[in-house]
Parts: sequence; C-alpha cells; structure tokens
Amino acid sequence: MKIAIRSKDGKNVSDSISSFAGYLVYELAGEKVVNSEFRKSKPAHLRDSNNIRDCEAVISKGISPDEKESLRKRGKEVLITFKTSPEEALKSFLKQKLLTGNFVH
Repeated sequence: MKIAIRSKDGKNVSDSISSFAGYLVYELAGEKVVNSEFRKSKPAHLRDSNNIRDCEAVISKGISPDEKESLRKRGKEVLITFKTSPEEALKSFLKQKLLTGNFVH
C-alpha cells in the first residue's frame, strides 16, 4: 500500500489547497513504512495525478471539492488532516484504518 501526503517542502504537510510542490509517498507493508520518497509535482495549472497513480490514499490539510471528488472517482481515499508532521498524519491514517477494520495487509 502506498500513501501520498501533499507537501510544499518535502518535510511538512501542505497547508494550502493549491500551494504544494509534490507528494511525500510512503510505501507500507502492514503498518510498517518500508520506503519513502518525495515526488515533485507540476505547477498547479498543469497538475495531474499521474505521479500518484500507484497510491491508494491522499492526505492533505486542504483540497478543493472538485479535486477530492476526482481522486475518489479514481479509487483514492482522501483524508483531511490538521497535522503538520507527515509522520503524525500517516499515524492518524493508519489508526483510522485499524479502527474501522479497513486496513489492508
């Protein structure tokens, strides 16, 4: 399972709907992170989701309703977070998956 977290600087969760430079992508084996990388994104007016097509979920502090719906139509879960730390946002996501019984091993 791969999770994409929007980031402006590769270190923090992006706090803006349109202002992010890319995605921190975490590859998970169960609850354990086995790989992570920062994938740069195109400018906002040219942005597409090809660089996260292998991800099952997207985490951000903000996302437009249209983009949220577009991601969901492509089978991606969308999680809005108030966390600044990508690691904390990822922990919240995993906790939610475990609590709801939707965690994929």
